[in-house]
Amino acid sequence: MLKHPLEQSATIILFTVVFYQRYQKTMTCEHLNNLTVENLISKAAYPVFRCEECIKVNSRWVHLRICQTCGKMLCCDSSKHQHARRHYEATNHAVVSSAELGEQWLWCFTDEQGKDY
Repeated sequence: MLKHPLEQSATIILFTVVFYQRYQKTMTCEHLNNLTVENLISKAAYPVFRCEECIKVNSRWVHLRICQTCGKMLCCDSSKHQHARRHYEATNHAVVSSAELGEQWLWCFTDEQGKDY
């Protein structure tokens, strides 16, 4: 069934507004927007990949993250102890990068937003 032209216009406008709001939200994380490839703490700077805190408690990790404020390498939310998240909660260091080879993304705990680089 064909819609009245005004209904079609309203649908297009609503879609455009929703799309713009979602797009705008992804661009509002200043923590992520302030990081560039030039000022990232690179995984290449680490000779050994390990969660510093898991080593202390003799535990294992699933994936590793690098704090982009202080450079600590810690385990992800899929790991038992979630040291990267705990580090954020204790220090308010908002952004981590993936330490996994082949992955190039950042995550902001504060704004719950990600960004590829």
